[in-house]
Amino acid sequence: MRLGLMENTDAQLVFSNGWRYGAPIIPGEVSLNIIPMNPPISTVELTGEEIVTMLEENLERTFARDPMLSQ
Repeated sequence: MRLGLMENTDAQLVFSNGWRYGAPIIPGEVSLNIIPMNPPISTVELTGEEIVTMLEENLERTFARDPMLSQ
């Protein structure tokens, strides 16, 4: 996905949001639902400081100990 975004936007750097599932899967039968994801694509110019801040915030939300804090 990232390579495709870079090729289609001529960007030097591409971000895609991380995520995690908050609830564990309980034992038993599991069904699979595939949800197509077509997120909006936007381009912006950022400073190095802004990039570091975005990365730190994204990692904090993705790997928060409390799954309810994940976004």
